[in-house]
Amino acid sequence: MQIDNVPAPHDYLFVADMYVSNSSSVYRSPSFWVSTKVSQVVTAEPLDADVDSLAISEEQVGLNVGETKQITLKATYMDGFVEDVTEYADWTVTDSAVAEVKTGAVKGLAKGSCTLLASYGGQEKAALITVSDAVDPTPSPSPSVSPSPSPSPSPSPSPGPIVSITLDTDAKTISVGESVNLKAIAAYEDGSSADVTDQAAWKSDDPAVAKAESGGKVTGVSAGSAVVTASVGDVVSDPAEITVEKEAARFVIFPEDAVVVTNERHQSNLEAILYDENGKRQRVFNLNTDEYEECEWTSSGDGLAVSGGSLGAFEPGSYTVTAKYIDGETKTEYTATAKVKVVDAMLKEPIVFEPKEDKIKVGEGVQINITGTFDDGTTGNITAIFNGSEAWHMNEVDEEYAEMDDFGYVAGIAPTGDSFVTAWVYMGIGEILYSEESHITVTE
Repeated sequence: MQIDNVPAPHDYLFVADMYVSNSSSVYRSPSFWVSTKVSQVVTAEPLDADVDSLAISEEQVGLNVGETKQITLKATYMDGFVEDVTEYADWTVTDSAVAEVKTGAVKGLAKGSCTLLASYGGQEKAALITVSDAVDPTPSPSPSVSPSPSPSPSPSPSPGPIVSITLDTDAKTISVGESVNLKAIAAYEDGSSADVTDQAAWKSDDPAVAKAESGGKVTGVSAGSAVVTASVGDVVSDPAEITVEKEAARFVIFPEDAVVVTNERHQSNLEAILYDENGKRQRVFNLNTDEYEECEWTSSGDGLAVSGGSLGAFEPGSYTVTAKYIDGETKTEYTATAKVKVVDAMLKEPIVFEPKEDKIKVGEGVQINITGTFDDGTTGNITAIFNGSEAWHMNEVDEEYAEMDDFGYVAGIAPTGDSFVTAWVYMGIGEILYSEESHITVTE
């Protein structure tokens, strides 16, 4: 097939999709990726492995409630080729109650502000979204007033663009596994300032030492130091140096703050993990391990039973689960607790992965957490619902580079080079099939 008006030969990524029908819905499975160099172009998704930089059409997006504005994203490749990748980028917002986005089309939902994130080819661009209340252009006049209409109040003046961002600390020391919440304050052109912690894009220059997440949460991963910054658009904060120290062995329950459904809807499970002083997993206790009987589990209420980490959730409510383990050699006793909220509600779509993308070293690992919202309004960590080999999946070819357990923990085995490992959930609850994926790069 001959196609005219083709740019210079370029790398493209061809995608083969598999669709699975369930009732009236259609679900898309993870893509099978094949790359090739072509001089004639057919319908294909551009290869994102050699992206040099991204450019977003607007870095400060203002719109009213109900208004939609199209934002575009362009990628510049290493060879200088520039391409519109709006259709292929991963678009997200930090507050789905304020705005929503689909293929770059941003719609204001409620008054407030949040950050628009567009990622493609391992790069990310952010834009600040400000949503204002829609003004009724034709207000009904009061019958008691004169025919002369009163002038509409002038809108509040814009503070202008952000000129700088300051973090609430320039240095912090934490332990492996410990988290700290940083704040970002923006200074505007008119001299005013505002907290943009939730709107900013947070970045660590060494995620293997300290991982930075949305909302300013920074977690120590391994001993060392890392630099954390926050950015809104092209404005980047001064750096904060995070020093991560080793700590004594610790014992935790995962998830530590879980939301689960009653057993009539779905079975949920917890696990207990013993970390050594380097933050490495030493022992794991759940129904899939031989050591699960060595850990004693108890619950604070009769409406939630627990055995080997498996939950018997019978009555909605809030409970505390306790796990206790005694080391047979050192006789050291470890105790951990977790908060568990039981709801009798339907989980809505979509579910959200954290992280969506991450980078780990060989011998290290990352835990994927899942957040979800139920039809009763409850939102929280739902990873305890999605566990087992029927929930978590990884391509067979990726097993050369990483291994994954039944709770979404991915451990690096060998470097992935320019590629990455895809870990995904694909599981049905009731009549709904839930699907989401995360991309993990493994380095030396």
